[in-house]
Amino acid sequence: MSKSRRDGLYLLAMGIVVFVLFGFMFRFVAKDAMADFKLVYYGTNCLQHHCDPYRESELRSFYRTESVESLAAVRSTSSLRPCM
Repeated sequence: MSKSRRDGLYLLAMGIVVFVLFGFMFRFVAKDAMADFKLVYYGTNCLQHHCDPYRESELRSFYRTESVESLAAVRSTSSLRPCM
């Protein structure tokens, strides 16, 4: 193997390690990493269960039945209002 090819593989391996470490760091450092994703996740699940994710009352009742968190914790971190 030539020196330039070996150097390229080293740089590729170092880049992979750096991105994996950044991923783990952001996963454990960010406390509200799922705050923006909850609306999309519960909205699509609500739609799959034949309820209207654009009606806040239906989305909120679906969230209450599916979520383990309390409604007070949700109100303190993020809102479940749909984006229109």
